[in-house]
Amino acid sequence: MVTVETPKPHVGAAVRARNSRLYLDQYVYLCASLCCLRTLAADPSCVLQISEGSFIEAPKPDPLWKTWDAKAQKHGEHATVFHTNGDKYRGQYEGNMRHGAGTLLFKNGDKYEGEFQGGLQHGFGTHWVNKKGKLRMQYRGGFGFGKRQGQGILAYQDGGKYEGEWIAGKRDGQGKMIYIDGSVYEGMWKEGSRHGPGMCRPMPVMCAVRVSWLSVCVCDVAVLGVCGVSGRVSSVFALSRK
Repeated sequence: MVTVETPKPHVGAAVRARNSRLYLDQYVYLCASLCCLRTLAADPSCVLQISEGSFIEAPKPDPLWKTWDAKAQKHGEHATVFHTNGDKYRGQYEGNMRHGAGTLLFKNGDKYEGEFQGGLQHGFGTHWVNKKGKLRMQYRGGFGFGKRQGQGILAYQDGGKYEGEWIAGKRDGQGKMIYIDGSVYEGMWKEGSRHGPGMCRPMPVMCAVRVSWLSVCVCDVAVLGVCGVSGRVSSVFALSRK
């Protein structure tokens, strides 16, 4: 605690001291403030006492974490930012959150490139998965706050593929699913399952259709009625499908 004594005016200067009391008080306050600043580093709770008994408390500095946090606030275009969870992001920010176009590299090697809003994938984007050091496109289409939303194409790990509408990360609406065995369903979906009107085509089986004794037409049994075979069909026999 630092004490600053107010200078006592001479008796003959009583009138001048009374008229200049305002300036004297300002002078004392300035001296006290400067004195406090000198000792602030050693005593952050520096409090000054003036001879008349009043106290002046110096403003306390913000903690260092607040200063660092203020400097770390991100807005606009940024270079690569390394997150504590291991992810890396390069792109636009707004209000210290990923917002706008950017590229997010996940800790496990996956990659997302597209639009963000409020820190989440939102808008159009593409997501790749890391397979033994190589990126394979998994999904391309719309996102809504971190989940698949709207139109999009998803390539499944087993080789299947879905192209159509999504709601909250699930197949919902009109869509086409091609299964690993080659069968196809095209129609309506509800919460990830086939629901409503649709058409299912079984796995195509290659067959040889003998039109005459001299010619053979190879076509798909599933579309045999529209394969354009003309003439007298004498026999149909299945061929092995590799």
